[in-house]
Amino acid sequence: MEDREEKIIAVIKAILEEFQSVYCTPRYYGEHTNPVEKFTQGYCGIFALILKNIFEEGIFYYIGNDKMGHILLKIGNNFYDATGKVPSSFLNSGTLEELSSIYEVTNALPWDFLYDSEKTSYYDEMIDRCTLAGKYALNNFSNSKMKK
Repeated sequence: MEDREEKIIAVIKAILEEFQSVYCTPRYYGEHTNPVEKFTQGYCGIFALILKNIFEEGIFYYIGNDKMGHILLKIGNNFYDATGKVPSSFLNSGTLEELSSIYEVTNALPWDFLYDSEKTSYYDEMIDRCTLAGKYALNNFSNSKMKK
């Protein structure tokens, strides 16, 4: 695995760990909530937004067919979601199209993200916390590689 991909995977793990520690609790989604499932079954756009906050060069993509739709972030030549690097077999399972604006991404987010003011502030906090965890992991990853 190349250095860049290792960084991205480290960031994804940090995002999932932050989500797990804060939001997989009785107060929010319940302690038995799996963060990967949450971010791949309805919250994929939020995960892509978090990754984009960290990897600004990333490009949003939508993959869909008659059974599902999913938002990914392309960083370099690879696509990523909460599962990590997306395999080509998944990319071949539907029509892949670039989303040219943030509005196309937000249209695919849960309705309460956009229209429920209480939930919007909750989502903003979640995005901020997970973004900070990811940026911290990226910084630590870079520093640990420099020390070796």
